[in-house]
Amino acid sequence: MAARRAGHQDRSRRDAQGSDAGPGEDARRPAHRAQAVAARRKLILAEPEAPVLEPADQRLTVAEAIHANTLGAAYQIRLDDLVGSVEVGKWADLIVLDQNILEIDPHDVHRTNVALTMMNGNVVHES
Repeated sequence: MAARRAGHQDRSRRDAQGSDAGPGEDARRPAHRAQAVAARRKLILAEPEAPVLEPADQRLTVAEAIHANTLGAAYQIRLDDLVGSVEVGKWADLIVLDQNILEIDPHDVHRTNVALTMMNGNVVHES
């Protein structure tokens, strides 16, 4: 974060997501975690005007939060050669969402639903 605040963009960084957004049912859902770190607000979904967590300048973009939950997390557990991104030869663990969370307000990410889940290339959930 300090490097980014100083204006540096290190594309080689491999961050996994951690957040001080607080525990709870919603914290276990990746889209909700992405919203929490992008908005820097506690996951109190019934209170959209929850206070911003300090330091507010450490917000991630939704794209950065997605990376942290996918390839960044896979790298951290040393499985980035098998999972974390959609590439030939990887396990094809992925979800399809009902809306593009990169194009909506970060405060609305929690309204996104999973339309399809694949594990190792097999559909295990479809709504």
